[in-house]
Amino acid sequence: MGYGLYKVSRPTEVIVLNTSTEVIHNITLNGNGFTINLGSLNPNESKSNSPTISGESGLEISFKMKDEVYKKDDLAYLEKSSYGYKTLITISDKGNITSDRQHN
Repeated sequence: MGYGLYKVSRPTEVIVLNTSTEVIHNITLNGNGFTINLGSLNPNESKSNSPTISGESGLEISFKMKDEVYKKDDLAYLEKSSYGYKTLITISDKGNITSDRQHN
């Protein structure tokens, strides 16, 4: 009897990391069919969530730092089954936003 290799499907995970020296408020992730409110992040704190995606989606983030609202879209391409991939969104000083797709 032979054994085949197969990929195990896992939900997509999105992690938001605050590397700035400021508290970030009203963090919201948006995509095709989902809106997730993460609340606030203190400096050097992170939060993660697995959005419910029905197929494929882009990813947008918005948040408030000090008295300014920041927003960025096209952060990632998300799929319902990520096969172990996660997206790390890093918010640094002056509201700079970067994203990186990583494999578990």
